[in-house]
Amino acid sequence: MSHLFILPFDHRHSFTRDILGISDDISEEQREEVKELKKIIYQGFLSVWEVSAYKEELGILVDTTFGSDILHDAKSKIIITAVPIEKSGRAIFEPEIENWQEQVVALDPTYVKVLVRYNPANTEENKKQLEALKKVSVWCVEQKRKLLFELLVPPSESQKNNASYDAKVRPLLTKQAIEEISTCVHADIWKLEGMEQDAWEAVLSVVAEDAKVIVLGRGEDTTKVEGWIQKAKTSEKIIGFAIGRTIFYEAIVAYHAKKISKEQCSTVIAEKLTHFIALWKSI
Repeated sequence: MSHLFILPFDHRHSFTRDILGISDDISEEQREEVKELKKIIYQGFLSVWEVSAYKEELGILVDTTFGSDILHDAKSKIIITAVPIEKSGRAIFEPEIENWQEQVVALDPTYVKVLVRYNPANTEENKKQLEALKKVSVWCVEQKRKLLFELLVPPSESQKNNASYDAKVRPLLTKQAIEEISTCVHADIWKLEGMEQDAWEAVLSVVAEDAKVIVLGRGEDTTKVEGWIQKAKTSEKIIGFAIGRTIFYEAIVAYHAKKISKEQCSTVIAEKLTHFIALWKSI
């Protein structure tokens, strides 16, 4: 695969909490509403995929709670799919359900995805995470399943007020985190936060030879994500991006507020996805 462009809409809290304003239990009506919103995003993706000359490079990342129908449809179309197995919004990684392996086998996605918040300063928490992640990695290797590892490196309590954390400190911690995680986890794709161009070389030096990297959007505005993309395309090891909320969030909020139609919403999403793909291809 020369490039990989993923539209992630597995952000469960972005829909339930931020859009619908739900903090606790979700009703069946609200559950159906979230499913509808995700189908609108998927329709925007499909309108790009259907006319694309490089279909094999385009994929989606969606949760099973609200997106199982989407995953089945994507599989029938031979679209790249990624399925998250982590509990959403947790500081420490743990699988969402006990029998996640059975779910993965049933859905047969292209990638098993884990999102992990890992700051090397949090020694005890990381020890627990690595134990759980090793089990996931071993299973994926044994079953010949590809692992997509989304790594977030949030600041520790002592690092929160460091003005240079994002630009200077986080890249160094990202390198250290990858080194530590790689002792017991084999990731096929690392999904990493954007960073300055001169920081990528050090980070990529600890990524396994047979692994690749894609850049995540982190819900930032278009201009900032454009900058990350331009700085990331410095190595053959970085093959694309996974941008979600930057592409779909404003359109979905506008649709939910009845400011635009369903068709207009999908069109806006398709245009934004097309924009970022074209930007990557043009560099």
